[in-house]
Formats: sequence, C-alpha cells, structure tokens
Amino acid sequence: MKIIQQHIVSHSKDEYRLIEYVIDNIDDFNTRSSAKKAIKSGIILVNNIQIRTTDTIQNGDSITVIEINKPIKEKKTVKFNVAYEDPYIAVIDKPAGVIVSGNTSGTVQSNIKESVTISDIPDALSTPLPIHRLDKATSGLLIIAKTKGCRVELGNMLQNKSITKKYRAIVHGLVTNHMHIKTDIDNKPCHSEIIPVETITSTIFGKLSVVDLYPHTGRTHQLRIHCSQNGTPIIGDTLYSDSDKRIKGKGLFLAAIELKFKHPVTEKDIHISLDQPNKFSSFLSREKNRWDKYNKK
Repeated sequence: MKIIQQHIVSHSKDEYRLIEYVIDNIDDFNTRSSAKKAIKSGIILVNNIQIRTTDTIQNGDSITVIEINKPIKEKKTVKFNVAYEDPYIAVIDKPAGVIVSGNTSGTVQSNIKESVTISDIPDALSTPLPIHRLDKATSGLLIIAKTKGCRVELGNMLQNKSITKKYRAIVHGLVTNHMHIKTDIDNKPCHSEIIPVETITSTIFGKLSVVDLYPHTGRTHQLRIHCSQNGTPIIGDTLYSDSDKRIKGKGLFLAAIELKFKHPVTEKDIHISLDQPNKFSSFLSREKNRWDKYNKK
C-alpha cells in the first residue's frame, strides 16, 4: 500500500460527512462523482479503514489517500483453426466476435503467431498479416500473408477482383431468384450476388432463406447493407435490420465459407471451403421442428 496523501481532520462543523470533506479538501477528488468513486473503491481510508461515503468524521481523524496496485490483466490469447498454410500464405477460420486488425489484445493481428508459423523466406514478415477484412460479427475464412511480396501481390489480387469469396447467410424473408444488387454505398459502386440455397417457414420468423452471397466489390458491410436493401436482412444484424424478432445471444448469421484464388507464388489454384457453422444448422433444424410440431396439432 502506497500512501499518496494524508490529512488530519480539523474543522468547525458539527457534522461533516466523509464525501463532503473529500470534495472540500482533496483536490484530486473535488467533484461528487469522483469523490464517491474513490471512497467506494477503497482509495480513501479513515483511520486506516474503509467507511461509507455518508459516514461522518471527527476532529483528529486521519484521512489517507492510497494507491491500490491493480492486478495486471493477462493478455487474452486466441488460437485459430488453420485451413491452409505454406511458407508464403495461410488461411485461417476466424471465429465470430474477433476483430481482424489492431495490436490490442484479442485481435487476429495480435494473436496470429499463436497459430501460424513465421516464414523462413528471405522477405518474411516478422508478424504474418491479414490481407482483407471480416466484420467482427462475421466468422469464416481469412487470408494471411507471411511474406512482404505476398502481401503486395495479394493486395493487387483483391484490387483486380481475382479472389473469389463466398459467404453463407440466413436472412429474413423469401429469396427464390438468383439476383445481382448494384446499389451504391457511400456514393461508391457496389455489386453483390445473391443465390438462394434453401427456404423454410418458421413459427416465429415467418419465411427464412439460406443464401450464398458473393461480394464483387469490397465496401464495408456491403453484404449486410445489400441484403437489408433487398428487404431480406441477415438474421442477427442489429445495424441493418429493424426486425423485432432478433435472436438474442446468437450473433450474426453470416460466415465466409469459401475462397478461390491463384497462389501468388506457385500459381497453384487454391480452393478452400468450410461447412456452414453449426449454429446455422442448429437454428434451421430447430425452426423446422417447431414448424412441423405446430402444424401437426
């Protein structure tokens, strides 16, 4: 325990509450909210004990301001399933709820070395880097560059639209036709392709459609916005859906399930795919069973 300040109470008031004394006499806590927080957290002691903000103090009482050593938080470590890896690139399966970029604890960028090996190629990156984005709420396949040359080349491939990305989503409403949506986002041209996979009827949500989505451009939240503009917002989308029938605690039903591209060094055709997430299958099965049970009555 480190003592920062110490006061001996000397006043002419008949009754002096601790919080009032702190506000009047300790510059670091001269507002009611800061004084209350300091007293409740145990930073301010009276005669070396913690008392309540409303308790009164007497002449001669010792008021001590201390520094509390807060426990150091352990760094959050995240490991990823690796779908593909060689000395130049890797492809991981990013879980929903994980941010891609940034050096703060818990991001893909700050944790990637836990799952992907550092390349021994001469221009290897000291830390492999993701070369495209996935929303925090979106799960699925993410390409990682392990060398400087591959980072540049993969960036060019993204610009040239030579990397094909397929997403799977469950949306509110009925999607029966293969369609292309080309409405601008932030005054920039955008193009999304929507392909119906399956439609079910839910007792709670009405019609639900499983769709495959192809973003032919790369605007932020493009697929979510275009699905919403189509009148079929993605289940669990709290930004672009006004549905009052969202699923609490299940997150966004959007996943990157397939990548196709030519390897930036070997020129080998890379084709990686995932099954749709378990939560998709579980949700669909549950809604189908509810509907069947309801209609058998």
